[in-house]
Amino acid sequence: MLHLLRAERTSLENAHYLVLCNSFQGMKGLLKRYGLRPLRLRKLTKEQQDAILHDYVEALGLMAEVNGQDMQWWATNIASKNRFLSPMPPLLNALVRCLDAIEKVAEDRRLLVFLGPPWPVVEAIEKSAGRLDWDLQVVSWPWSRFTARLLGQAKTWMGLVRELAVSIARILEVKLHFGGMPPQTGDRRPVYLIKSFVYPNAFSDNSLYKDPFFGKLRQFLSRRLGDGVDILTVTIGSQKRTECYRRMRDVKEGRVVPLEVYLHWLDAVKGFVEVTWGRMTRKFRVPEKVSFLGYDISILLRETLASGGWKIPLSHYLHFAAAVRIAKRHNVLGCALTYEGNPWERMFIKGLQAGGRPDVFIAGYQHAVIPQSSAGMFVSQRELGSIPLPSMVLTTGPAPAAIMLRYGALASGLVKAACALRYGYLYDIQPIPRHIPDGPFCLLVVLEGVRDVLPLVKYVLDHAPNCHNTKFHIRAHPVLPFERLLSYLGDAKIQENVEVSHGYSILEDLGRCDAVLYWGTTVALEALMLGKPVIHFDRGDSLSYDPLFELEDFKWTVAGNTDLNTILTAIRRLADHEYSMLQQRARDYVMDYFRPVNDDSMSKFLPKEVLYGDTTQ
Repeated sequence: MLHLLRAERTSLENAHYLVLCNSFQGMKGLLKRYGLRPLRLRKLTKEQQDAILHDYVEALGLMAEVNGQDMQWWATNIASKNRFLSPMPPLLNALVRCLDAIEKVAEDRRLLVFLGPPWPVVEAIEKSAGRLDWDLQVVSWPWSRFTARLLGQAKTWMGLVRELAVSIARILEVKLHFGGMPPQTGDRRPVYLIKSFVYPNAFSDNSLYKDPFFGKLRQFLSRRLGDGVDILTVTIGSQKRTECYRRMRDVKEGRVVPLEVYLHWLDAVKGFVEVTWGRMTRKFRVPEKVSFLGYDISILLRETLASGGWKIPLSHYLHFAAAVRIAKRHNVLGCALTYEGNPWERMFIKGLQAGGRPDVFIAGYQHAVIPQSSAGMFVSQRELGSIPLPSMVLTTGPAPAAIMLRYGALASGLVKAACALRYGYLYDIQPIPRHIPDGPFCLLVVLEGVRDVLPLVKYVLDHAPNCHNTKFHIRAHPVLPFERLLSYLGDAKIQENVEVSHGYSILEDLGRCDAVLYWGTTVALEALMLGKPVIHFDRGDSLSYDPLFELEDFKWTVAGNTDLNTILTAIRRLADHEYSMLQQRARDYVMDYFRPVNDDSMSKFLPKEVLYGDTTQ
């Protein structure tokens, strides 16, 4: 017997097993009312996660085969496979948990209840129920399916309208600071373009600019290409945007301008109309059958799109218009841009090719880490015919290049190991020797700027009272301060052994700690380079968010039911010789992941025209 509950009112009785697929109001009341007991699911093996990733990438490949000729498909979050923006990861998580639960109780026919799964998952399970002889009952308010679809569509359309207003405001704001577009070079001097992002700390007091993503690349290009080529950096601001754009005007070396300089407010209106008309007149298609772990999820995809899952971020879509204008205004010799498979990257690449030379050299730079969940970095063979791709994907080192080739269909000649432009400083730092603290063991908890870290925060707050000889030092991301995270948790209590980092650099925090607890941040690799052991928090995701998912040395893993104190004790009790051996193995892996920055490694960002001595095109 299989039930899917979506409402608190139900005549269901004697339901003893429960899988929590989503948050659900009144959950505690249901548990108490019917005596439901949680069903503990099995931990997915690496082989199972690989199969999930393969089928996910192939499913979106099938979608690309029927939609890829429509440029707007590549502007959607769902096509990007972004682990935070796409609607698919949470849906597939829920589906995998449901299927695992069904398999676990199938033999003895125990009663199984799913509490609050999303409607696309319900649709997929319903489709399989008849074929697999499941006795399925969906307990729900009669109009809840229609309401969920309507609300999803409304949220997507309202988001599009809101983005129109924000885009116009940002474009007008830039016009106030920069006036019109940057003047064209009179002699049509070639331009090497760097597409990046900007933060306030990118500017020094003496008006010098250091790119937070490309580091020393601009200086290298300037030396290598000489005065005959102009280096232009086009950026998007995300924090304190007005301050950043104001300081750009005073940069002494190189040209740094906001992307919005190349846009007019009418571009935002035109983009809004194009997206609206496109989504009202052309529906994205779903193939008749889309296989995922042996199940057909075509109906899940249809319901997702019908519920607003086709979302196109207007700010990403406008990158096409900006890139076309850049390519027409400048003689673009080559371009380097950050590369994660996001919609804006595909729009920008398409725009440069449409506005200038179709074969213009574009280096997509994998600038951080590639956990297994970064499915946007992995391209299906089916996508290759229509997806906008850079000329070359350059990685921070051999390890991420190998990951891309293992899980994606890009040819080996298109993926090359370069260097870690953002992390060159790590090679100037020696590992910190192990020391046995006189006082409490210091555990640094590093959080990303997304709400997905809430389970990690709750885990820390739940286990802190039992870790008597441990001090928890929490470092929140500036985008999502710790105080705001706490507001999401409601009645969370802060223990005396929990403190928040304020005003310290990441190296200062790492230097004071004895170990690092993380979920998906790049800081874990920095910690290993400094010789600090790391502990990964596993949320139970179908695809790992751990940037060190391949590493086994000097790393421990905890989940929601793991006793943290046991792990900390194991780290404390490591013999010095074993500690040093594991520490070195982990450092070796990170050095394979983050290669040093030098002229040889940065030369891979140069287009072939430069290599053959011709920069006049």
